[in-house]
Amino acid sequence: MCAQRVSRPIDNTTVSIIISNHNYARFLGECIGSALNQDHEAVEVIVVDDGSTDESRAIIQSYGRKIIPILQANRGQGAAINAGFRASHGQTVIFLDADDVLEKQAARRAIQILHDHTGISKAQFLLLRIDATGRPLDPIHRTGTAHTISDISDRGHKLPD
Repeated sequence: MCAQRVSRPIDNTTVSIIISNHNYARFLGECIGSALNQDHEAVEVIVVDDGSTDESRAIIQSYGRKIIPILQANRGQGAAINAGFRASHGQTVIFLDADDVLEKQAARRAIQILHDHTGISKAQFLLLRIDATGRPLDPIHRTGTAHTISDISDRGHKLPD
């Protein structure tokens, strides 16, 4: 899912990719790698570890200054996402679970969609389910729709801490 805060020229738009993680060390490196490998240059990657007890924190620390790490006690996915959002600076924000990967052009496409469709503040990507080795499991599914700012504010969308 991605959302946009303000309108800016596409090339100058900073994208914040927020990865929430809890005990997904086996997937985390590939997830972070896909976020860092975007074909849009202005990207910040924020990785929120929500109290993992596996090797996740060592993987996060191995990226050094390439990412913004947030290490917190286990408070749940909503709290992790909110912590990442508070730390973000991007005009466009992409939320990513640690067991997901982004296509190389995801950030650029998100910016373009939000730029081209006035009044849209949220968009959902197509989903291709893959197994642990990256092989597709089934056909692409549509996982959601775009929403206007009023849809989001009317529903009071914020994940609970």
